[in-house]
Amino acid sequence: ARLGHFHAPSGRVTPAVAAEDDLYNRFLVMRRTQGSSALSSFSLVFVYFAIESLSSLLGGVRRLRFMPWLELTFGRLRALFRILLPIG
Repeated sequence: ARLGHFHAPSGRVTPAVAAEDDLYNRFLVMRRTQGSSALSSFSLVFVYFAIESLSSLLGGVRRLRFMPWLELTFGRLRALFRILLPIG
């Protein structure tokens, strides 16, 4: 695991990139570190995706702000595609 601490806002990644990395890293930890099957790991990651996206949507509805939800969901969807369609 690697930790990056960015002091300046210009050095920080976008919420979409952070959401993508979070979901993809969860998959890798379950798959490689814990030795779970690809299907089992993906299933758990998908459940996390659904719960987090629904939670973000409900928070957006409550605050009447949908851009954070869209950005986070887009990042999580990119992670699912990275898992399903590995390049190389």
